[in-house]
Order: sequence, then structure tokens, then C-alpha cells
Amino acid sequence: MGLGGGEGLKGARVVLVAVLFSAVFTGGNAQGLVPAIITFGDSAVDVGNNDYLPTIFRADFPPYGRDFTNHQPTGRFCNGKLATDITAETLGFTKFPPAYLSPEASGSNLLLGANFASAASGYYDHTAIAYLLHGRFRGVLTRSDHALFKRTGSNMVDHISGHVTRLYDDKLAIERHAIPLPQQLEYYKEYQSKLAQVAGSKKASSIISEALYILSAGSSDFVQNYYLNPWLNKVYSPDDFSSILIGIFSSFIKFLRAMQTGLPSLRGVPAPFSRRASIAVTLHWSGAGAACAGAGPMGLCGVLARTVARVMVGKELRGFKRQRMEEIKLEMDYHIWDLHGLGARKIGVTSLPPFGCLPATITLFGGGSNDCIQNLNNDAKNFNQKLTAEVNSLTKQYSDLKLVVFDIYKPFYDLVQSPSKYGFFEARKGCCGTGTVETSVLCNPKSPGTCKNATGYVFFDSVHPSQAANQVLADSLIIDGIGLIG
Repeated sequence: MGLGGGEGLKGARVVLVAVLFSAVFTGGNAQGLVPAIITFGDSAVDVGNNDYLPTIFRADFPPYGRDFTNHQPTGRFCNGKLATDITAETLGFTKFPPAYLSPEASGSNLLLGANFASAASGYYDHTAIAYLLHGRFRGVLTRSDHALFKRTGSNMVDHISGHVTRLYDDKLAIERHAIPLPQQLEYYKEYQSKLAQVAGSKKASSIISEALYILSAGSSDFVQNYYLNPWLNKVYSPDDFSSILIGIFSSFIKFLRAMQTGLPSLRGVPAPFSRRASIAVTLHWSGAGAACAGAGPMGLCGVLARTVARVMVGKELRGFKRQRMEEIKLEMDYHIWDLHGLGARKIGVTSLPPFGCLPATITLFGGGSNDCIQNLNNDAKNFNQKLTAEVNSLTKQYSDLKLVVFDIYKPFYDLVQSPSKYGFFEARKGCCGTGTVETSVLCNPKSPGTCKNATGYVFFDSVHPSQAANQVLADSLIIDGIGLIG
């Protein structure tokens, strides 16, 4: 970032104000520099989409939202505003782009953009249901979740119980618990059509091409899935897993760039990135072969056919390695990405935070220590290096694409290591409850020990930063994103 400490980050607003003043002086206006903000991702940027899903990954109850503008929970995993909310305000927005599934996502509100993010989603589709599969191994699925396993499909052998069961309807399960990135893109396609109806095709195309796009994903893939899932962490090294996620990220950006009003439904396009990549992950979890039905025109049926023989119960899992995922990625890139049109041109993607410093991960993986877990932080840094390299590659490949990394690792790590420098006194536990495990439904009105004032806490729950910490992160986003403005 080039700026250290609280004072350096505060200077971001001075820089941005100068940019905005220059625009106004030359006849522009603040919001005109960025006509809309369109957001994809996970709980770090979800503003309430999960409120409309039958999921446990939600934050539409106190104490979440108690310091928001109306002092009511909105579905944000925070006591108040997210870093992206604060960034929008700094850019001159007086209203926040609505959660796409909310009633507010209609009429003139669509001119502001839309938020498609969903807590518990990741680059991998199956991250949203990782806890279900872990629960399955322990025999603790809910009745409704058991029903999903009984839907029609190919028989398979459950390698845990040895019983023959029906193929799990993963698509339905995923979309019950979170909105995976492919479905977020599907909603984005709907949004484009609705925007054209409200604003007219010409203005809608201008908004789509000039909007600021934000993507935040990856943390859940590691913390919620990889570290807890033996069918991933026993097969892939953290470096392998990072490479797979980066491949999915790259495909997402290419598809997002190519999308335009008038393209057919995503379900009619060669299937987007993660859905097909996730087939391979399903094979890990099921421990058995799967048919190629639905692999479609991407040629993945052949890829999977060559792979299925190696995805057997037990020892043979290790034969299914990164080269198979790379083969899938090559198939995706070959078939999809030569589209042209008015798609996203200004995209900021967040790096991974130092998730080895999250109170929840310290509790789960810290072995009783209260210190950050260095190997987890190293995984995040390794992913971030790959992300930066891929961003550089994409910007060289597409001259019309402005793509930057919003580096939240450095300011977040500095917050945790030197909280007093920013006016905080607590960085090892969250405000909610004990602050060590509570998040989502575990952080609720009856959580004992919840603090009365979160301004001194870096974390509000055991995973997500407080509004005060989000202010620091937003200042960093502004610095990194200056090149996307105008």
C-alpha cells in the first residue's frame, strides 16, 4: 500500500477528496465518477441477501446492526457499516446499492447498482454446504437436509457408512444455504435486464461498463471448508488449493468482463467455471464415481471420465490431484472466454485477510494459544501472491480492463498486531458473547457477555470486523482503488 499506520490511511480521504473536487470543477460530480457499485462475494460484503434464504448463515437479528444508521439488523455481519458501505459513502453515494434479493432492489434503486453477495459462499460452490457434509460424516444432518439426499440421481456408495444412497442434490443444497458465485452471476444477468427496463438500453449499458465492481471471496473456502474437510486437505496442499481457487477467480473475471445486456441466460451458455470445477470436489466428498450427465458442450465429460476411475474409496483419492483440475480449467478457458461486449471494466478484488488471526480460527486451530496461527496466515499470503500475479496477467491480456487487488491483509494484520495505534483495545476476541466462537446464529440477543460499545474492538463477532475496524479497511480500499475512479 505504501502507507503505514493510522495517519497514513486517514490521508486516503484527503487524496480522494482532491480527485472528487477536480471532477466537480471540470463539470463532473462525485457519484458520476462511479455511477453504480456492483458487489459479489461472501459475508464480508453481504448486505442482506441471506435474509431471504433458509440458511443458518444470516445476521438479521441483534446484536448485528445495532450501530447501523437505523439501529436495526440488516443482514450485515457487523454492528454497523461494512467497509464497502463506507467506501460507497466516500464516493458520494447517499444510499447503498440494495441486496438483490430484497424488495428494495427495484425501480430507481437499481440505478445505484446491486449487491449479490452471500454469506458462506466462496470460489468453490460446495463451500456453502461444507458444514452439511461434515455433519453428514457425524450423522447430525437436519431432517430437511436428509430430504435433499433422497432426490433422484445416480446410486453411489457412501464410503463412510458403506450403504448405497441416492446422489445428493448438491445444486439445491447449495442454493438453500448460500448464493454461489455462478448463481450470483445469474442474478447479475437478471439485474442487467431489469436495469435496461428502468433506464433504457443505452443508459443501462453505460452504467454496466462504468460501474465499480467489487469481489470478495476465498476466506470461507479455507476457514469453513478446506481446513475442516479431509477430502480436500488430505488430497490438496494449501498451495494446490490456492491454485484451484485462483483458476476459478480468473474464469469469473473473464466471464464478468464479457457479459452484456442481451446475452442468453447463463444456463444456456457453456456452464460457468465453478459449477463444473465443483463436480470434481463432489467426487472427493462422495468417494465414488459419478456420471457425466450435464457436463455439456465443454468437453468435461471426457475429462471426468478419465478422472472418475481414479476417484475411488480410500487410498486412490490421492491420485486425483492438481493436474486434473488444471485440465478442467483449460477446458473452461478454451470454450467460454472469447466473448466480447459491454461488461465489467472496473473491478476490485479483495485479498484474503490474515485469517490465522481471526478469534474463531485461533479457538479452533490454535491449540490453546492466543496468538495468530502463522501457517494459516502463510496460506493467506501465498494465495494473495497468486492473486496478484493473476490480476497482472489479466490486465495484460485485456487492455480495456481495470483490475486491482484491494489489499486488506496488511491493514487488517496491522490492526490485530497494533490495535492501540488505531484506537482499539481488544483484538483477540470479538464484542459478541465470549468473542471466541460466536458468529451468525451463535451471535444473538441471548449471547452472554456481549460488549455494550464495540468501538474499541477490532472484531464484532469472532470472524467479522467491527464498524470501527471497517473504517480503517475502507480507507485502505480507497487508496488501492483510486485507479478505478473516473
